[in-house]
Parts: sequence; structure tokens; C-alpha cells
Amino acid sequence: MWKRQLQRWTILVLFLALARHTPRFVEQFYASGLYRVIRNIDLFFLRWIPFSVGDLLYLFFPLWWLRELRRNYLKNRSWKTFALLASEWSRKIIFWFYLLWGLNYFRLPLYRQWHMNLQPVSLNRLDTLARREIDSLNRIHSRFQGVDTAGFHIPYDLDKMRGIAAEIYRKNEKFFPRFAESFYVVKPSLLSQPVSYLGVVGYLNPFTHESQVNTRYPKVFLPHVMLHELAHQIGYAYENEAEFIGFIEGIHSDDPYFRYSAHLVALEYLLSEVRKADSTRFEMLKKQLRPGILTDYRKQKEFLRRYRLPFDASKPYDLYLKVHQQGHGISSYDEMVLYLSAYLP
Repeated sequence: MWKRQLQRWTILVLFLALARHTPRFVEQFYASGLYRVIRNIDLFFLRWIPFSVGDLLYLFFPLWWLRELRRNYLKNRSWKTFALLASEWSRKIIFWFYLLWGLNYFRLPLYRQWHMNLQPVSLNRLDTLARREIDSLNRIHSRFQGVDTAGFHIPYDLDKMRGIAAEIYRKNEKFFPRFAESFYVVKPSLLSQPVSYLGVVGYLNPFTHESQVNTRYPKVFLPHVMLHELAHQIGYAYENEAEFIGFIEGIHSDDPYFRYSAHLVALEYLLSEVRKADSTRFEMLKKQLRPGILTDYRKQKEFLRRYRLPFDASKPYDLYLKVHQQGHGISSYDEMVLYLSAYLP
């Protein structure tokens, strides 16, 4: 039995190694073919269910799995049999993860699809981009928020926001045909409180293809989070790509609240890079923002402070990203700045 297990693990590892080194094949036959069929079948049925089936899977499958392992051990009283069963189930979970969604990690990167030249961004370029984002934010904030010291108010409830996010992708099909899909499904997370302690504001379930958003996160950021998670749902696995896709979908929308959220997130990345290079220039740029916009950023910081754990809970996710082609781990999110610089005039 162990020999058979070793053979099956070997086949799986070799298959993933081959996929990793054949991005054009993965792009053509999986990302643009098989994956689209799989996700659309899933979402055709799951879009009618108001709660996240994937979250229930996260809650109950580990308990069922542990119960089955325990039952098997008690039945056979053999650690060898227990380990064999654990190995079998682990291999199956990994296989289905990659078949249902994970192979998107091995597709052609977005910058190669769009023939973008990603280059290190100079401080002057960061300054220019940041000033443009500041102008956009100030303009939207002054138009829709009468009190300049008040945070930006989004009048939509969650259902309205989810509908608008899906409609943005549909309307923007003329600009971004690669992002066109039959279904776009975003649901509120059933696990908002526990994932808040992990710093998670949205996630995709790779087994059900549902996108979830953390409803405890400040509302002004949720439009961008939704667009980001839908980018994962259509098959873009890298975090910097999903952030960039969420941004361009947002700024090309007709909805000012989604545009504001997109600019708010983009400016956060730009100012973070400016602060690393020149703290004085960072403070100068920050002073150009209307006070209400700074209020929105403070709400975000308060959320992170409220749910901060006494230890760094991001290490497992950081390792997960590094294993999956994102060598800088969580810092890969910051690489969205490279996309911004290459895309914006």
C-alpha cells in the first residue's frame, strides 16, 4: 500500500512540476478552457444560495475528516493504517485544489498577457502617481461628501454592492474582454470574526469558487475587496494581479463609490512606497488629502488594531504565497505599484 501511495504522490508532484514550467499550455487549456467550465458549472448552482457553501465546507469538513481518521484508528488500532489514510486524503485534497482552481498559479502572468513592462518605480514617478490619486480622491470626496472632515459614506447595503460589483465586470467587458465571465458571485463571509484576527478581508474558496468578503472591514474598502476577489474568481491567482484588476475595474466603472474605493486602495500602496523612500515627501503628500479621507484610513488602522493578535498570524499565509509562485509572500501585494506605474500615463 505504501508503495502505491508513493507512486501516486510522485505522479502528482511531477504533474505540478510540469504545469509550473508550461505556462502557455496552462493558459490555453486550463485557465481559458477547463477552469472556465468548472467555475461556471459551480456558480450556476451556488449563486442561488444566499450563504457561503464554501464556508460551511471549511467549518465541517475538517471535523468530519478528523472523525473519520479517529474512527479508522479505533477500528484497526494501527498507526500505519492511520498514516496511510491521512496520506491518501491529503493527496486527494491537494489534487482537487489544483484541478478546481490552483493551476491558475501556473498560468501566464498578467503582465505577459498584456505585454506590460514592469520596472522599478522611481520616487519621482511614485510622487506623480500619488498626486493623481490624491486629486481623484479629493474630487470625489468633495462632490459626494459635504463635510470635508467626515469619512466617505457609501449608501449601499451589501446586496446592492455585490450586484454593482458584478455589473461593473459585465459593463467593462468592452475594455477588458479577458475578464468576461458568465457569473460573478460574491457572498458575505460566515467567518468574518475569526478571519478578522488573521487580517483577512476577503477570500476565494477554491473548491466552490465563491468569493467571500469580510463584512467587519470598513465599508468604504469593501467595493475594492469585492472586485479583487472576483478577479480571483475568474482565474487570476496572484495577489498583485487581483489588486490591479480590482483597481482598473473600479476606476473604469460609472459608480463613484467604487471609483473612490479603488483610488483609496491604490493611494495606500503608493504612499507606503513613498514613505519607505522619503518620509518627508510622504508627510507633504498626506497633507494634500481632505481630512475625511484620512478618517477612512484611520478606520482601517482601527480595524487592524482591534483584531491584532499577540503573535504574527500571517506567517502561514506568507509561506503559502511563496510556495505558489509569489516569492515575496505577503509583500507581493505591494507589487501592485509596478502594475500601476506601467498602466497609468
